[in-house]
Amino acid sequence: MNTQPHLQNFHDDEFSKRLIEKLKGIETRYSNVWKERKRRRGERRRALRGELNNLEKEWVYVKRLLHSHFRPLILKRDGYKCRVCGSSEKLELARLFWDSLALLCRPPQEQMLLKYSGPYRTPEERYSEKNMFTLCKKCHIRFDSFHGRRWRMGPKAISSVEEAVEVLRNKYFLEDPPYLIEHWKKYKEEIIRTELLILVNALGKVAAFKQQNDLKKARRHLGVARRQLTFYLKNGFLEQNQYEQFMRKLQLVRVVLDSGGRFDEILDEIRRGVLEAVRTKVSPDFL
Repeated sequence: MNTQPHLQNFHDDEFSKRLIEKLKGIETRYSNVWKERKRRRGERRRALRGELNNLEKEWVYVKRLLHSHFRPLILKRDGYKCRVCGSSEKLELARLFWDSLALLCRPPQEQMLLKYSGPYRTPEERYSEKNMFTLCKKCHIRFDSFHGRRWRMGPKAISSVEEAVEVLRNKYFLEDPPYLIEHWKKYKEEIIRTELLILVNALGKVAAFKQQNDLKKARRHLGVARRQLTFYLKNGFLEQNQYEQFMRKLQLVRVVLDSGGRFDEILDEIRRGVLEAVRTKVSPDFL
């Protein structure tokens, strides 16, 4: 039973209404442009890719405004405490139903499989009072871990914040989710593939920004690469010695970057090494 106080006039203010309507418009335009781009070729296809990029930036900006608007309301409702452990430090706004522009354009059956608790939700559902709750940073990391994500997929997925809180409070319960093995294997590989692409893109941008003499952005993407390696270590796709080896190579890239040398071969070694390490953990024909 939910004992949390209800927020009066949660969506009645004009500011949140305008933002949610804007978010709906962006997602509708994105879906239409994405479908048109699949039919096009050549210059028109490239132009539509640029339009999609602009819509993605606008979408992220509106989501940040919504997050900043609702965060103090939800924290106040939950008494400025984590709903799971009761901590009052490093509080964050969590949402049960997530969102993704890439998922928005997928068939409904893939939405059911890959992105938590049924089909894609509308902005009103994703930013509703019942979908948002307060977690500390530590509990939020557990909520978005592989185990936490598995609880939000398949026909027996958790469907309310109260269920999510109960799962997170029990460590052994959290690590034993009700999922279909064949679904989880596909879902797991999809997540790993996405995270690998982030790493590969980050390494590519390090080299690209080095050529443009934009060292600040190159260093920023080195940080992204380090976070991705940490993700693989935490989720068991890299051994500790492999992780330390790749981190030393990234540190070497940073030193060479600051001194103005070349590091293309080091980046290639990292790409090949991470891919091979992940393949041994997942399957030989992965990717």
